[in-house]
Amino acid sequence: MGGHLRRVEYRGRVFPFGVDYNLCSDPHASLLVLRSGIPTRLVTADVTLQTWLGAADVEALEKSGSPLCEALARAVRVWTPVQQRLLDPAPADAFDNAAFLHDPLALACVYDESFCGFETLEIEPCISTGVFRTIERSKPSQATLPMRCATSVDAPRIRAHFMERVRGAPAAPAGRRS
Repeated sequence: MGGHLRRVEYRGRVFPFGVDYNLCSDPHASLLVLRSGIPTRLVTADVTLQTWLGAADVEALEKSGSPLCEALARAVRVWTPVQQRLLDPAPADAFDNAAFLHDPLALACVYDESFCGFETLEIEPCISTGVFRTIERSKPSQATLPMRCATSVDAPRIRAHFMERVRGAPAAPAGRRS
């Protein structure tokens, strides 16, 4: 994950820069990494906030019989009310968001960019008023670097992919190896 490029809005609430805890938790280290010239792919909060698990997904994890899935479901059940207090302007209206898929989306894009629409953009990594920023610039300059940036996401597809991956592939019938 990497900062946010464009307007970050969730359920009518616009978030200020710095909402990304990954890069913003250590702005100086983030600046060093992004200015290093290493080819970079950013999956930013303006994209990841469009992806989440719903209550039915958490229930499916709980009922899976897998210790991993059951542990994930327990963690999500603990996290959901915290997330709602932090992000949801109207938590009482039963919006079905149990947990965002920020990091799962970023990881999935490492091995399959097709979950998102990507563009190569001129990005200026900087610290502005103490907050790490990834600013999209229209033209290259000495302050910018070209980076592959997610600008859209197929949210239903990444949710389904996440659920399939954590539940594991069905076991092959006895006597057959794949």
